[in-house]
Amino acid sequence: MENKRWRSAIPVFLWIGAMTAVLGIAFLSRNFTQLNDTFALEREIGAWLTANSDSDDVIMSNVVLKDRAHVPIPTPSDNGLQAPSLLDKINEEMPTFVVTSRTLDWQYVTGTPWFKERYRVVAQFGQGQEDHTAVPYTIWQYAPTLAPSARQPLQVNVDNRFNLVGAEFAPESIQPGEAVRVTLYYEAQQPLARVFNTIAQVLSPQDGLPYANVDVETPHSAPLGWWEPGQVISESFLMTTTKEIPVGGVQGECRHARG
Repeated sequence: MENKRWRSAIPVFLWIGAMTAVLGIAFLSRNFTQLNDTFALEREIGAWLTANSDSDDVIMSNVVLKDRAHVPIPTPSDNGLQAPSLLDKINEEMPTFVVTSRTLDWQYVTGTPWFKERYRVVAQFGQGQEDHTAVPYTIWQYAPTLAPSARQPLQVNVDNRFNLVGAEFAPESIQPGEAVRVTLYYEAQQPLARVFNTIAQVLSPQDGLPYANVDVETPHSAPLGWWEPGQVISESFLMTTTKEIPVGGVQGECRHARG
């Protein structure tokens, strides 16, 4: 009786084995196809970068090009997060081109105002090219939108947490109703555990009345966990004049409050 039961179960085992083999072959075939597609895209990316970059350009990607300075993509940290190390590497190297992939970490990095103010999309590879968050690979080129102006050195300690080390104002002169872009540079003294409010005003030296003001939560251009001792973070915002500014100079005032 026992042998009969085993013999009757053999077809079932054969069927299960056959289905497992079919599924395994399908899985390997799909992975092989995806791997081939990835290699093909990387070849396209390499060809595009070779044709559209100069010999002195710096490229941050998984694709290594001959005669081009290469910045490797950093690996995730011990906690599994990669976005902070990606931001650190970009801020440190400021590469000419950055090749991003479709991951949550890259979506976070490319969605920050800090990154958007410095890089623009120049090429996309793969399906879904109407949205860089949906394509396998996107190439960004360094093209800062901040108006060039003289950075004024400062050294103002704020609550023993960070120093205000510099400021930029652009343009140097404006017409009534135009906006002023203000960039403040902060250097962390300790890891920043919470946000704070930055209150900035443009005052007339004649009567002390404010002609432009802004109240923003800082940081807004970079993740909170990126503020480590010695790290310099730039925060930029627009200040639109509320009324016609009298002819002559103006003075700026900046205050910080706990969030």
